[in-house]
Amino acid sequence: MDLDDVLSEANVLLQDHEGRDKLFRTLQYTLRFLLPSSPSLATLEHNVSLSRKLTRTLNSPQYLEKGLRALHNPDRIESVGRSIAAVGKIIWLLTDHIEYLFRIGVLRSGSCSSGSSQKSPAQKWGKAANWLWLVGYLASCVLYLRKLVLLHEHLRLRGSDEAYQGSIRSLQEEYDTTKYNLIKEFIDCGIPAAGLNLVSHRFGATAGICSSLVGVYLVWCRTQKRQVL
Repeated sequence: MDLDDVLSEANVLLQDHEGRDKLFRTLQYTLRFLLPSSPSLATLEHNVSLSRKLTRTLNSPQYLEKGLRALHNPDRIESVGRSIAAVGKIIWLLTDHIEYLFRIGVLRSGSCSSGSSQKSPAQKWGKAANWLWLVGYLASCVLYLRKLVLLHEHLRLRGSDEAYQGSIRSLQEEYDTTKYNLIKEFIDCGIPAAGLNLVSHRFGATAGICSSLVGVYLVWCRTQKRQVL
């Protein structure tokens, strides 16, 4: 593959908002992983984290749309599960936005002095955001696992019938995408778990790196498919 072909494929990924975010996410958690041994990276990691929080302020309508669409799903289990996942992520984003506003100084609290052991408002809202984030991920994992089982059953039933070969390819692609999404969401649970001190912060950073790379791969597959179409 020539250099211009490599750059062309890379630019397709970089022109996608989600693709850029996944790359910055990989950088953010890589820096977080290196922080214990390289404290000088703290400012860079903090700035990358805040920049991603800023770009996330426009993601709420996306989850709201998913939640509203889930209400019309005839599959009641899917409908309830998707609604729970969407609501969890919507409220997570709200608390995340409030935490961001405290961190950049737009919102202030005079009741928490610098020498006090009491948690700051940003820390309190951050903890609430992490719990909701974790609930959203766990709900998504359950739904992806259920979908994976259903797709596997469809593939098993149609695998020997030549009349379904076209739909089998489509089902196989959906199965693979669902599988990678399940892996990504499950690994992602380590990030809010680290924020809640349920696991080490380095474990959470490692989870963030791994899930971000899976996310980059999924976005790359989607953009390449869109380019072919």
